[in-house]
Amino acid sequence: MSNHAGSYMLNDLLSKMVEFGYFKDMNEVENKKFLTMINKLIFYNDCNLGEVFDEKLAKVFNICRYCSKYRLDINDEGYCKECA
Repeated sequence: MSNHAGSYMLNDLLSKMVEFGYFKDMNEVENKKFLTMINKLIFYNDCNLGEVFDEKLAKVFNICRYCSKYRLDINDEGYCKECA
């Protein structure tokens, strides 16, 4: 079973951080490092990737909400071209 409460809490936290501009100056290398850290948190806390990275956050961070790969082709639903 997934930790749905943890997934939604992390989504809310990341959404608020985006809203307040914490990631606006993040370059691609920093973004990938940050996503690696977040993916580890998601895995170790049994969270759901698709719940953490909703459509909006997937596009903000260029991460596919299905395969969790850093991609520049994220569509409006939050999926890369291969997973759409």
